[in-house]
Amino acid sequence: MEVDYLREETLAEGKVIKRVIREGDASEGKPVDGADVTVHYVGTLLDGTVFDSSRKRNEPFKFKIGEGSVIKGWDVGVATMVPGEVVQLEIAPDFAYGERGSPPTIPANATLRFEVELISWSNTEDVTDDGRVTKSVRVKGEGWDTPREDAKCRFKVAAFHQRGAKAKAADRTAFDLGGYGDDVVERTIGSDTDMMFGLECALKSMKAGEQATVFVPPEYAFGKDGNAALGVPTGNDVYVVLDVTLVSFDQAKMTSAMTTQEKVEYARTKKALGTVYFKQKALDRALDKYELVNDLFSYMDEFKDEDEETRATIKQLRVDALNNMAAANMLLKHPDEALGNCNEVLLLDPRNVKALVKRGRLYLEKKENDKAQADLRTAVEVDRNHTLANKLLKTANARIHKVKERERKLFGGMFNKVKLVD
Repeated sequence: MEVDYLREETLAEGKVIKRVIREGDASEGKPVDGADVTVHYVGTLLDGTVFDSSRKRNEPFKFKIGEGSVIKGWDVGVATMVPGEVVQLEIAPDFAYGERGSPPTIPANATLRFEVELISWSNTEDVTDDGRVTKSVRVKGEGWDTPREDAKCRFKVAAFHQRGAKAKAADRTAFDLGGYGDDVVERTIGSDTDMMFGLECALKSMKAGEQATVFVPPEYAFGKDGNAALGVPTGNDVYVVLDVTLVSFDQAKMTSAMTTQEKVEYARTKKALGTVYFKQKALDRALDKYELVNDLFSYMDEFKDEDEETRATIKQLRVDALNNMAAANMLLKHPDEALGNCNEVLLLDPRNVKALVKRGRLYLEKKENDKAQADLRTAVEVDRNHTLANKLLKTANARIHKVKERERKLFGGMFNKVKLVD
């Protein structure tokens, strides 16, 4: 059957001829190396003999593009397609199965034709290491470097909101993110309190020239309350989708290249910024800043040659950051992380009341009453007027007393019924 082709392209110096049968959705972009692609195909010899067909099996074929898992002509041809596009790829032997062919269906030195439909492609990367903010790279960037905290980034962004994590592009609603517009803007990573946290995280993961679609859940965007001023509706299922192009960036100074005094000032700035976010109940964002402070001073031996006052300042900055991390993790219902934060504080300062009270409270929640009692007793020894410590200690004491009473009645009753000595 004759097919009317919309256009024809020559690829790889004539090794692959691409004939377009149906245009696709260019807004979805072309797959980049390493992307997972899903296609339907029908493979034929030049005489029209069909040697393979995913359509006949009614099972789309999936592969990673650009990694040599398919014949070279496919890597070349499919990389030029967009979702929904249908093409014929005519592939020369050395970009197919070459001199050996693929017996018994494909002879040696055979030129092959494939009708290929690109159903979809995905190049999803975890931006935040927790699976919540992800991105799909549409155009790869240059080099290997990505913006660090305080880098000056020049970028363009278009924003959409959608119901649910897997809504189709057609179901998204565009909105003005506010203060960004259609032109390239410059912002400083980590210091712009008005920047959406999901956008900040995405920019930190991008290379210069990269274009990506970023999927941001409510907790990294506007929360369940949405943003009425920007037209973002309420709901725990309202995701923000960002089309981001990182045009260029000026890298910030590495903390390893800072003097000790510069590190101290840097830590004070990040701690203060974390507290701003904490008060705004932007707890994930607050954690991010407190973690920067903790990581900066995680190897205390690095500062052993500093004067006593400087070492004390560094220790206090780290203790404060860890205590604040514990508080944020408790509010986020991350008890194990909060317990770890408290443990680190108490290694640095064994009689730190804030950490003792937090850890005592966490032990009570875990029903580890003896451990809670020990921590809370120490806290009250240090500060006998600490209201919460005293209140929690009473709870711990009451629980332990109740357990002992129950055990006394249980075992006392048993001993009354047993003849202990013949």
